[in-house]
Amino acid sequence: MEYLILGNEEYKDWKLVPFGSGSKYWRLVEPNQIRIKQDSEFNVYNHPIFKPVEEIGSDMFITTTGYILIPSTNSDSIIGDLKSFPPPPIKFPPDLSIENISFSLGPDIASDLGDATILEGTSGLIEFDIVNNGRGAAHLIQIGMVYLDRAEELIIVELKSKRRQRIQMPILVPIGSSRPNCEINISGLEYNGFDPDPQLFNLKIIEAPKPNLALNNITIDDDKKGDSWGNSDGIINKGESIEVILEIINNGSGNAENVSLAVSIPEIDGIFIPAQKGLDSSVNELKPSQIMESKFYFITNKRISASEIVLILSISESSNMLNQTFKPNLPIESIYEFIPIDGQIHSGQSYYWWYDWSTTDFNNCCHGVHISEFIILPNNRWESSESGSKGLYIINNNQFRFEFDTGPAYYIGEIYSDNGNIEIKGRCFNPNLNKEGSFRLKLIK
Repeated sequence: MEYLILGNEEYKDWKLVPFGSGSKYWRLVEPNQIRIKQDSEFNVYNHPIFKPVEEIGSDMFITTTGYILIPSTNSDSIIGDLKSFPPPPIKFPPDLSIENISFSLGPDIASDLGDATILEGTSGLIEFDIVNNGRGAAHLIQIGMVYLDRAEELIIVELKSKRRQRIQMPILVPIGSSRPNCEINISGLEYNGFDPDPQLFNLKIIEAPKPNLALNNITIDDDKKGDSWGNSDGIINKGESIEVILEIINNGSGNAENVSLAVSIPEIDGIFIPAQKGLDSSVNELKPSQIMESKFYFITNKRISASEIVLILSISESSNMLNQTFKPNLPIESIYEFIPIDGQIHSGQSYYWWYDWSTTDFNNCCHGVHISEFIILPNNRWESSESGSKGLYIINNNQFRFEFDTGPAYYIGEIYSDNGNIEIKGRCFNPNLNKEGSFRLKLIK
């Protein structure tokens, strides 16, 4: 950190610049940083002139000779010129107070702080007076303003009797503050302990329209068009070329700007990514309810041993405050033979349901393609040897219902022929979780 030296004309606008280990040794550097003052390399903690003896603010110090060392980025945080240190002996006490607090947002000043509001993502200005109604002068008054885990501060070197100093401090309420009010605490610390009473007030925060980026859908394309090459069953099978279509939706109330999607695929033996093109995509703007689509493809060989691919989807936007990461699983399956629609379903025999399901709660990545084994039992009962679930299935003409013994979730669909195979499409419901979605079922063996 570089420090400016206040209180001495000889070193006005020069900087103390640390060097060496631990920043204990410093150089005194001219403002243009061309010339270094001779004999300026010294240990600041032992130097008779520049040794910091008292901290008066965040990284602000008073030295043994009355200089103020202040970070060069905070040069506007000192009001007045330091004439001597320590301050002269007290003859009469000061009487400090914080008065006339106002909040401005642009040209309009709120006359009543109780009615003042601020919109998320905007900035304003807090103004107030530090008043000395006492008979004596106040010295080195450290003024601080704390709000929303943020802080502003400055130093008033001297405030004489019957004088006032108008103070302005900026305030910024970020998007997503998740608080109904902005509590602001203004306080002061005077060098000799004659502190003003702190002032506390609230600004009402108005929630700004903001985007909410979510993973809307994942489509597995394994037909023989474009970059894909497979059996068109919508499953990642071994030995196929797979196109993946990702959908990112803005479920929020505000526009998202400069939306970027970065896709990362882990290195897995048997998976080949022909080109990095398509793994990253972006749009300039995504309005509420709009969908951003991104496509890429990869190839699996027939010796791949992994059972799934975990994608890492990193979504970002211009504010960097609403970025999200999703990690959906894409199962890798072997190729199964579908049972013809006129085939017989025998009690006591094991079958597999191939199901593709999705729900409206996409933040939980409720989308997938999976193979699950189950056994047909007498009296229209079924039981999963894989998960232990069991329940009732009902087939009435072309209507299908699939229920679970353990809960209220159920599937309702219609049976029809898909290229000669049994397929069921319908809706799935979970009343307890207030969720619903769509599904496809195929009976395979």
